[in-house]
Amino acid sequence: MFTVRGVTNEGREAEVSWYEPGLRAISPAVERGLAGDRELMARALTDEALGYRFSRYTRGPTFVANLDEAKAAVVQLSSYFAPGYRVDGSPPAIDTSVPGGALP
Repeated sequence: MFTVRGVTNEGREAEVSWYEPGLRAISPAVERGLAGDRELMARALTDEALGYRFSRYTRGPTFVANLDEAKAAVVQLSSYFAPGYRVDGSPPAIDTSVPGGALP
């Protein structure tokens, strides 16, 4: 589980939490693994349904919106926040290393 909190790209304070698939039944407020700000939850569900792609860094990696996968979810949810947001809990590490021989 992790929580992303801060100022959204629209300029309001918000937070949204993500729960692993095995923990999603802990509360009726959890919808597809999300709890918190209803507007951000609706946006995340829509983006997942439309198959949007998100990247934490300009050079990748890129993830298809997938609320069942922790790495994809943390990149997607954090993209809704302005710089300076916080991620608390147990977010997954995102590997940004470049394989040998890759073009920069």
